[in-house]
Amino acid sequence: MQNGLSASGTCVVITGDASGSTLDCQGRTITGSGSGYGIYLTSTTGVTVRNCVVTNFGKGLYLEYSDENNVINNQLNSNMDIGIYPYESNNNNITGNNVNSNMWSGFFLLEANNNNITGNNVSSNGNGIYLEASSNNTLTNNNVSSNGDGIRLYSSSNNNILTGNTANSNNGRGIEVHSSNNNILTGNTANLNSPGIYLDASSNNNILTGNTANSNTDGIVLESSSNNTLTNNTANSNTYSGIHLDASSNNTANSNSNYGIGVYTSSGIVFSGNAVCNNANYDFYCSSSTTSGNSTYGTNYDCTVNKIGTCGT
Repeated sequence: MQNGLSASGTCVVITGDASGSTLDCQGRTITGSGSGYGIYLTSTTGVTVRNCVVTNFGKGLYLEYSDENNVINNQLNSNMDIGIYPYESNNNNITGNNVNSNMWSGFFLLEANNNNITGNNVSSNGNGIYLEASSNNTLTNNNVSSNGDGIRLYSSSNNNILTGNTANSNNGRGIEVHSSNNNILTGNTANLNSPGIYLDASSNNNILTGNTANSNTDGIVLESSSNNTLTNNTANSNTYSGIHLDASSNNTANSNSNYGIGVYTSSGIVFSGNAVCNNANYDFYCSSSTTSGNSTYGTNYDCTVNKIGTCGT
C-alpha cells in the first residue's frame, strides 16, 4: 500500500481467493466515516494483516469464517463498534495489537474457537476483550485496562485459558466469567476494578490459581457458581471482601492471602491454608448459617482467625 486509504463504507476486502497473502500497511492509516469495515477478511486462510492503523469505521478488522490467519502489530482505534471482531473464525493468531477507544468493545469473539490472543494492549473501550459462545481460546499477557469491563467470558465460553493478563482500573469487572465452565485463570492481575474477578450465573468447574485481585470493591466473587477451585490467589485491601461466595457450593479455597472471606447462603466450602488476618470487620464471615452448612475449616494460619457465623461446623 503506497499511501493511506479512506472510505465511506467498507474499505479493504480480502476473500478466500487471496488466502496466503500478506497485507502490510507499513504504518499507514485506513480511515472511515463511521460505518462499514476497515479491513474485512471473509472465508480466508493463512492471510497476514500487519502494521495497519484502522480508525473511524463501524468495525476496524472483521474476520468472518476465516481460519489460521495472523493479525499482528496493528492499531484499531476509535471505531464506532468493535476494534477486532472474529465471527465463526478459528485458529487465528492475534498478537501485539493496540486496540483502543472503540465504542462498544476492543475485541469481540462470537462463536470463535481456538484463537491465540497474545500481547495486545486494549484500553479505553466499552468492553476490553469479550468472548461469547467462544471456547478453547488462549489469552496471554494482554493489558486490558481502563475499559468499561476488562475481560468477559460470556454464555458458554468454555475451556478457555487466561494467563498473565493485566485487567486493572476498569470501570466494571476486571475479569468476568458468566455462565461459562471449565476455564483456567492463572497468574492474572485484576486490581482497582468493581470487582476484580467475578464468576456468576452457574459458572462451574473453573480453576483460579495464582491470581492477584487487590484494591477492588470485592477481590474475587463467586455467585451461583459451583465446583470451582481457588488456589494461591492474593486478594488484599479490597473495600468489602477479599473472596465473596454467594449461593455457591462445593468450592475449594486453598492457600489464599486475603483480607477477609465472606460466605452467603453457600454450602460445601472447604477453607484450608488461608492467611486471613486483621480485617476491619471479619476474617471469615458466614451469613445465613442454616443454609451455609456442611462447610469445613481446615488449618488457616498466620493469626488468630476471627470467625463470625458457624459455616456448619
